[in-house]
Amino acid sequence: MIATSPVVHLVDAMESVVLAESYLEKGTFAMEHTIDDYPIGGNRRGACKMGVESKPNCGIRSVKTTTNKHGKWCAPKHSTYRDGRTNKMFVMVSHPQESRAAWVNISVGSGGGGVSLCFANNETRRISGCPFPTVPLRRSVVYESSQGKAILSPSTKEDIEAFDAWAGGLSKLCIRIRIAIEHHKGVLIQVAK
Repeated sequence: MIATSPVVHLVDAMESVVLAESYLEKGTFAMEHTIDDYPIGGNRRGACKMGVESKPNCGIRSVKTTTNKHGKWCAPKHSTYRDGRTNKMFVMVSHPQESRAAWVNISVGSGGGGVSLCFANNETRRISGCPFPTVPLRRSVVYESSQGKAILSPSTKEDIEAFDAWAGGLSKLCIRIRIAIEHHKGVLIQVAK
């Protein structure tokens, strides 16, 4: 739903963050996880390693490697790089509402931003979406079009504050997950209020 007033904007923004927190606080996370019983073709089963790769100046992406019918690791399959400044990715090893591991992508971009899951079979599910159609403009933007010069006005102060509250809430959630992974080796994260 697209917010229609500053109050609704802020309520929608914080509701989106609370929804993501309440879902993810029940999960167990890691940067890499191996599924021991994964379908590799036909009626064969093998292993599937799910990981997250980051590279300076490129960003982050998911990596999936499976074994072949002889038990040897195949070449890894990589997703497209995402901007590491606005996207964070983790492997959710377990969750009470999920029967399998998934990559969790947390994006603070607009439109497609929010929290989504991607399972090893490439099935995706959105947990919490971005309540904003676009990232708010902080200053005027001048551009050329076929009709001449045009100016986009900056967004309202309320829109910017609501977007910043939403992005800040998701960023804090990412930090808590990262700390859980680094210090507790993937134990359940506890969302501190």
